[in-house]
Amino acid sequence: MDKRLKDCFKVVAFGVILFAALNHIDVIASAALGIIKILQPILVGAVIAFIMNVPVTKFSALFGKLAAKMNKKPKQSVLTVLSVAATVICILAVIALVAVVLIPQLIDSVSTAVAAVREQMPQWIEFLNEKGIDSEWITDALKRIQNLNVADILKNSFTGITSTLTSTISSTVSITKNTVLSIVIAFYMLLCKDMLRTQINKLADAYVPEKISRPIYKVARLTNSTYSDFFCGQCVEAVILGVLMFLAFTIFRLPYAGLVGVLTAVMSFIPYVGSFLACGIVAVLICISSPVKALISIAVYLAVQFCENQFIYPRVVGRSVGLPPMWTLIAVLVGGSLLGIVGMIFFIPIFAVIYKLISENASARIAKKRATGGRDDE
Repeated sequence: MDKRLKDCFKVVAFGVILFAALNHIDVIASAALGIIKILQPILVGAVIAFIMNVPVTKFSALFGKLAAKMNKKPKQSVLTVLSVAATVICILAVIALVAVVLIPQLIDSVSTAVAAVREQMPQWIEFLNEKGIDSEWITDALKRIQNLNVADILKNSFTGITSTLTSTISSTVSITKNTVLSIVIAFYMLLCKDMLRTQINKLADAYVPEKISRPIYKVARLTNSTYSDFFCGQCVEAVILGVLMFLAFTIFRLPYAGLVGVLTAVMSFIPYVGSFLACGIVAVLICISSPVKALISIAVYLAVQFCENQFIYPRVVGRSVGLPPMWTLIAVLVGGSLLGIVGMIFFIPIFAVIYKLISENASARIAKKRATGGRDDE
């Protein structure tokens, strides 16, 4: 068959298929949703494995260097198992550290705030009475909470929340099953990542044309390296911001310096937004005992946050992924508008990949135009 006739046949066939698909778009959408639902544990597990692969790779390189110094050459599978185990231990250690440091300080802070309220409440009631404002409801509320213990309140609240979550999870067996399957699949992917990489490369070489597979490989490598740099930069930025907040509150002799440092470090993984949530929590606690100090704490926090957003975050995180500060901020704004917190976190590496690809393509086009004297190829 003539090549031109083949091309015409392909165009006609594509048009017929597209027409049929548009006329049955509801059926196709329903089938696609069903397939996604079936594959959901695998997709979620792949995302978890992709995120955890960053520390696993770092640990694998570290263990390899240590083994080389001891004149030993362990198998890659052994290094992978040790790296996955080390990553899990580090994650559990961070969670335990945050719980041990954050929860007791939060309980102490709330207890101190409640004690301050109890102490100053008579003065507030007297002030309201002088202004002719009815404060009887405040007196009744104060009597009801006078003998309550904050630790018991938090314990009862935690017990209530736990029972509610337990009943909700128990009634939704599919969510639990999918979550467990996703975690198991993620661990299998991490432990067998070298074999999976080999199999995917083999299938791509066998069934995908080179002109298509080569750009896919390039984007995949760029995405992996960009997210790795972003993850490492985000961890460094969290530590820097937490330490800066702790030092600032300590220098200005503001209360809850340790609490604000830990909260800020944890919540800074939500770019540009999470830190302000930590500021609000601490400001409310300080305001109960001293509104003046609360205003000072907000001013100090905003000053440190402004400096960090302008000079540290774009350079630590933005530079680590090769994204200029302006585009880092735009990525956060666009991601937050589209996908909320998840978009804020992941749109920075996504923008970085797009930025690099467009930059490379533009440079190649400019070089090609200069080589051809400014003429575009037909």
